[in-house]
Amino acid sequence: MASKSEMHLKCTVCHDIFKNPVVLTCSHSFCKDCLKIWWQAKESRQCPICRAESSMAEPACNLVLKNLCVAFLLEREEKASGSEDICPLHDLKYEFECQDDDMPMCIACTDLDEHTYHSYISINFNLMVRCKLEEALEPLKEKLKKYEEEKEKFDEAETFIEGQAKHTEAEIKEQFKKLHQFLKEEEEARLAALKEEEQEKNRVIRKRIEVLSKEIVTLTDTISAAEDELEGDDLSVMQNRKEVVEVVLKRPMVNVSEFPSGALIDEAKHLGNLTFNIWNKMKDMVSYTPVILDPNTAFSEFIVNDDLTGLVPVADQYLPDNPERFNGCVAALGSEGFNSGTHTWDVDVQGNADWRLGVFPENAPRKGPIEAGVVSLWHYKGKYLSSAPPSASTTVRVKKKLKKVRVTVDWDRGRVSFCDAETKTHIHTFKRIFTERMFPFFNSEHALSIIPLKISVTTEQNS
Repeated sequence: MASKSEMHLKCTVCHDIFKNPVVLTCSHSFCKDCLKIWWQAKESRQCPICRAESSMAEPACNLVLKNLCVAFLLEREEKASGSEDICPLHDLKYEFECQDDDMPMCIACTDLDEHTYHSYISINFNLMVRCKLEEALEPLKEKLKKYEEEKEKFDEAETFIEGQAKHTEAEIKEQFKKLHQFLKEEEEARLAALKEEEQEKNRVIRKRIEVLSKEIVTLTDTISAAEDELEGDDLSVMQNRKEVVEVVLKRPMVNVSEFPSGALIDEAKHLGNLTFNIWNKMKDMVSYTPVILDPNTAFSEFIVNDDLTGLVPVADQYLPDNPERFNGCVAALGSEGFNSGTHTWDVDVQGNADWRLGVFPENAPRKGPIEAGVVSLWHYKGKYLSSAPPSASTTVRVKKKLKKVRVTVDWDRGRVSFCDAETKTHIHTFKRIFTERMFPFFNSEHALSIIPLKISVTTEQNS
């Protein structure tokens, strides 16, 4: 309920605190605008309360009442700022909420005309609704938290991918730099050999030219002297002819006019099979490994070396937990699987206390402990074991400690064989029926590497 003091401060037309109150000759007061609207509607200047005619078209301002209203509103505003639970109109605690106006109400507010036809509920009930709403929001909050965590992972993955790209780019440039350097040095060596041959061949030709030049001068002089004698009188020519002829005949002929054998540049030596010869020589600086590791499958405690042929333990590093990666087993796979043919690779396990080699099915789970479908040879705590679940592991006898292990997979015949790569001694063979693509499998607590093959170049005659 409104206080009595407040009721006296309300306009009977708008039922709100007076705004610019004016007083009529009958002593009743109204808001200036409310009274004007009332008179316009009634087409007369009657008092809204007592219906007395007003003799004034512009009633006087009720200054005292205006000051009281201003003071009341200021006091109510101060109370409202002091507590959010107290109604500023009636100085009572809020107990309800108006559902139409979506605002709190005290018990007195329910009697106000503006709330006459409105529905309202108890704040206690409203609190219950809010609690239910908060409970309903909990799954959304959890989902939001999960999304934020997933976004953070993807943000980290984006950064990781950028690092991968930069590292791969640097490795590509380094490899091509080596190739460019090799080709540059090979070009320089071959051009130097060509230049050296050119100089040698020119030296031989120049010696021939020098000899011939000297002979030409001598012969020219001899001929000139003989011709001078021929220009004399007949008696002189007759007297000196024997001497002149003797000089000419005694002049030896130097045999330098024949072109020497091998005097020209041996173009065939320099250009014949040039690209093949360079390629053949290049094999000494390149390597080929039958299996390349996939870094995206490697467990987070491993790093794959730059040429992707070895695994090196690492203490701590961030790696995205992508579907291809092992996260419960210190393992990695080859980059390419196979579903036909025979495939062989050698692994250097020297100095490695515990290791496991074999093949892994493409669709086998990679999260958590790894067992299903793995066909492998183990070395664990000094013992060699063969394993092909669901069968139990069995001990394998080996004459001497293995340093290099050869793995051979015949997918079509369903065989996986292991042998000592140094002595070619057979260790164990599994017989399985493969139904999916198989990948080379490497499991180790220590470093291991795949051994590159020896490269040879052969030629065949076209049929």
